[in-house]
Amino acid sequence: MSLIAAFLSIGLANAGPVVVVKTPTVHVRAAAPAHSHTRRVVHKPTAMLEILSVQALNEQDGRGRGDEIYLMIDGRRVTNNLHIHAGQLSLTPGRDTFRLTGTQTVALWESDPSNWNDDLIGNMRISAAGPRGVATTVEFVQRGTRYRMTYVLR
Repeated sequence: MSLIAAFLSIGLANAGPVVVVKTPTVHVRAAAPAHSHTRRVVHKPTAMLEILSVQALNEQDGRGRGDEIYLMIDGRRVTNNLHIHAGQLSLTPGRDTFRLTGTQTVALWESDPSNWNDDLIGNMRISAAGPRGVATTVEFVQRGTRYRMTYVLR
């Protein structure tokens, strides 16, 4: 017996119109864990900063006893004090190498005995995305003090 014949046989043919409800198709995605967020991950470039030399063109103290200099990267001290006299080169190529991420501030300081009043000789921003293998020389001039620093990105 067909379905229509079955309806007619039980008297439902006169019961009124038949309403067919079609359930819409719903696409369900697996829920993301509560701790995950949709965010774009940006990878900052990295490079190795190699300080080739630091040269005192004149001393910060100006008394002929030499300066005690050190380097900082983004406020973090990365070298010990290095004693240097006017005209003298300091640092050993290949030994003073530091990892840079993104763009960071490299600062040259002159240490004073009390360590709370050290003198900033100069600073600069260096990008890890800069050219590789190219020696770059910069001069820092601060209140009559002059230093020259040469570095390369690897």
